[in-house]
Amino acid sequence: MTNYLRAIISSCPHSRKGSACGLSIIEVLVAMVLLGLVGLATAGSTISGLQANKRTEVTNFLHNIAISKIEEFAGMDVAQIDDGDDATETSVTTAGTNLTFTRVTEVTVKADQSRDVMVTVSCNDPRFTSTASYSSTFVLFE
Repeated sequence: MTNYLRAIISSCPHSRKGSACGLSIIEVLVAMVLLGLVGLATAGSTISGLQANKRTEVTNFLHNIAISKIEEFAGMDVAQIDDGDDATETSVTTAGTNLTFTRVTEVTVKADQSRDVMVTVSCNDPRFTSTASYSSTFVLFE
């Protein structure tokens, strides 16, 4: 065992008596700072990814809410759709989120008796500023 220790000590560049072989406090601090910077960069990109994921999720909710209203009109008799179906709903909710949305529905009866329906949905949370708009034209067939 003493031969093993002598081999380790003799391979140390600071093998003079009174010198220690190993890492200095400065080397340890530099390593810790570099490790911290790598950790911050990783955390920053993770946070950005999570925020992008949430924005995408909210955008999907916007589109689903707008499409559901258009589908509601598609299931109606076209003759029953009129300007009285205009509506602003300020507290629309959907499964899978605790956010609320505003849905604005505008119906226009045109001269040829077709109906244009425009649905615009926005999120009531100021962190999410995107909107989704869908329109469809419903035509009377005789």
